[in-house]
Amino acid sequence: MSISKVLGIAGSLAVICLVLPIISSAAAQEVAVLVVSNESSRDAESRRSPVFRTALIAVAQGMLRRKLTPKAAAEVLPEGSYKPKGRNTMKVWLRAAERAEPKVQFVVGLQLVASVIERPQSRLVEVKLTADSRAVPSGEQVGLFETEKPRRYALPADCDKKCVVKVATDAIREVATEAGAASASSIDKAR
Repeated sequence: MSISKVLGIAGSLAVICLVLPIISSAAAQEVAVLVVSNESSRDAESRRSPVFRTALIAVAQGMLRRKLTPKAAAEVLPEGSYKPKGRNTMKVWLRAAERAEPKVQFVVGLQLVASVIERPQSRLVEVKLTADSRAVPSGEQVGLFETEKPRRYALPADCDKKCVVKVATDAIREVATEAGAASASSIDKAR
């Protein structure tokens, strides 16, 4: 057998030996995060609205980039632990998260308020987002992302319904991406 073949086999074995512990440690360190809607405010978007789902996806993508595993309520929570229709507060979500299967280590509650403001000379899309990160089962707050004041995005003068939806979606995605990164960062620090 030639030396290059031996080195090739030995090199492959060395790579396998190095990769397996990394894979197993990554699997052992998976951090599951339940991402839910905190609908305690009357102005908050419902978790069933397409606008909220846009924010939810952007936050989940931010967490995935940080190697966290976002989970949806229907995916891990037992039936009857939260209201499938109606508003759920963080207190309800935290109690439900204690019974999640598979287990979750953190809950991030999103509260989104989005609106179109009509003015005599202009129209604006206004977005306010809060992401409250809490440890399970203690309920201790590990991070809070909140837009200091509502962010406003100007709409073009000739903006029709499709245009309004596009501007609003882009604005929500931008703010939610920041919220996802901030929540993931605070969860990383708390681990």
